[in-house]
Amino acid sequence: ANRIVVSNQYFYIASYSYIFMYNIQSNTSKYEGACVAHENNVTDICVNDNLIVSCGEDKIIRVWDKRILKQNSKPQVNIMTDDSLNT
Repeated sequence: ANRIVVSNQYFYIASYSYIFMYNIQSNTSKYEGACVAHENNVTDICVNDNLIVSCGEDKIIRVWDKRILKQNSKPQVNIMTDDSLNT
């Protein structure tokens, strides 16, 4: 895991090219949502009430609607940069 972020009853994990969503109150170790977030390593994520912002080694910042993360969503916004991102 490159980053773990807690928000309300969930925690989110950036791990290689994925973002995983787990329910803190769940009795199972299975994630409730996941998506392929980047082509390379997801290096950081930031979470608020409605959005997840991720960045990675693929030189892209992506903005996600976290309510549809369970549906293997597509990002709402892609911001291309010139360099790999680490935070």
